[in-house]
Amino acid sequence: MKLSNTTPYPALAFEGLDQLGQSFHVVVMRQTYTWNENGLLIVADEQDPLRFEDQMADPNDVMSGILEESDLAHYKPKCDVIIKGHAYAPKHRQNQDSFTASIKLQSPDTLTLAEPIALNKYIFNEKASSKQASEQYSQGQTLINKTLAILSPRHVIAGLESLTGNASYRIKSDPMPDKVSLNPSSSFGGYCLIEEDHPAIRAMDKDELIPQLSRKDIRLNPHHGTIAYLEEDPFNPAGRGYTTPSYQKAMKPQRIELSQIHHPDMLINDNIINQMSRKPLDDDTHTKLVAGFCVRNKSHPDRSKLIGKVD
Repeated sequence: MKLSNTTPYPALAFEGLDQLGQSFHVVVMRQTYTWNENGLLIVADEQDPLRFEDQMADPNDVMSGILEESDLAHYKPKCDVIIKGHAYAPKHRQNQDSFTASIKLQSPDTLTLAEPIALNKYIFNEKASSKQASEQYSQGQTLINKTLAILSPRHVIAGLESLTGNASYRIKSDPMPDKVSLNPSSSFGGYCLIEEDHPAIRAMDKDELIPQLSRKDIRLNPHHGTIAYLEEDPFNPAGRGYTTPSYQKAMKPQRIELSQIHHPDMLINDNIINQMSRKPLDDDTHTKLVAGFCVRNKSHPDRSKLIGKVD
């Protein structure tokens, strides 16, 4: 297959192979847009090149989250819409602890000139009865309409322990910054780990620990030692606020940083934090807690179930 690209957008064609050993061709194209002074999306003068590997939020941190995935995907049921940048707090609102950030994307509105249409030689269409050409306006189709709730930085502090050994937590708020990153780290999620030389390992169930022979194969970031316990949020390992009941019981963390980006119908609260200290979150609650404009993580249950059998 030979691809002739007559557009101003970067494009590439390559060959793929399906599960039956049959070859097929893939064409990848990327378009970059920006906003003009009227707030309308226009094609950017400088087009971003195709991405051949995943772009991490922090190249030195493998758990920092993915800003953009590689464009070399064999199959995508829908086009990726990648939004990068920050949400800016409104300047006219002082001492606020929350605001909303929205994105709405629609196809262009259309305006067409229409001549009066005669149904027969005696009857004319009432809507176009004028002999003069009329204008017909059609609103564009809404493709994306999403609103996020941006909260001020929050953290939980541990309170008194219950008879079962679980601490109770309550949320504290900090002042709202001027802007909030839209990276995956601003949403709910994260991971918890315990290194094998930490005393808390003795309080863990042995079945939850990484087998001794497998620990040397697990390397996250350079500052981590040998890891004996690791549990990441499959919905968003790059986020903040996620812990497991086992981790909380063993480590008894006195402070846990929370996410700032939320679904408007599912704001983080004391009840959710204390529920998480006792048992895992249900999928419905978890899905709503992990909100944002960023790329959905590869380990997310809705993606991992489509991977099929790997052999």
